[in-house]
Amino acid sequence: MLTFTSCSVATLSCEPTDGPNRTGSIALTRATPNLACANGPVKPRNADFAFSGFWSDPALPGPGVFVEVNNAAPLVFLAWYTYAPGIPGSATAGQRWHTGQATYTTGAREVTMGLHETTGGAFNAVNPVPSTREVGSATLRWLDCSRAQLIYAFSAGSNAGRSASIAMSRSGATPADRRSP
Repeated sequence: MLTFTSCSVATLSCEPTDGPNRTGSIALTRATPNLACANGPVKPRNADFAFSGFWSDPALPGPGVFVEVNNAAPLVFLAWYTYAPGIPGSATAGQRWHTGQATYTTGAREVTMGLHETTGGAFNAVNPVPSTREVGSATLRWLDCSRAQLIYAFSAGSNAGRSASIAMSRSGATPADRRSP
C-alpha cells in the first residue's frame, strides 16, 4: 500500500508472499522538486513533465522504462526494468534494473546519459549492500507525446557488448494537454 501524507512524503507498506520475513514499511521522500502535485484547487502545469511516465515496446512483454522529466531540478531520470541475456525473465537472477540521469533543458526532445546497473541488496534491508556501476550509455528521444526511442550501448555488466534501439510507446493515455511536442 502506498500512502501519501503530502506531495513530498509517502510510506510504502508491503507484505510480499514470495519469501519469509519481508513484511515492512519504507518511508519515502520525493527525490525531485514537485511539478504536478498541489493540495489546493490550482494545479501547477509543466508541459515537459508530460513526457514522464512508463514507456515500453508492446512487442516485448515485460521490460519497460519509467521516465521522470523534471525541468525544475533540471534533470531526466530513467529506470529501465529488463533482463540479463540467457537467464529466463521470470528468474530473479535474470532481472535487471538499469538507471540513468542527465541534465535536462526545457524543450529538449533528446537526452543522452550514462547507464548504471545495480546488483545485490535485499528488500527493505541494509545488508547486503547493493553495488552500482556505470555499464554503458543511452539516448532517450521523444518522437512525439506517445512515441519515444531508447538507443543504448553496453560497455560492461551483464549486457556488455549489446547495443540496439527500442521503439517505445507510452503505457497509458497521453496527457490531454500534450498531444504533440
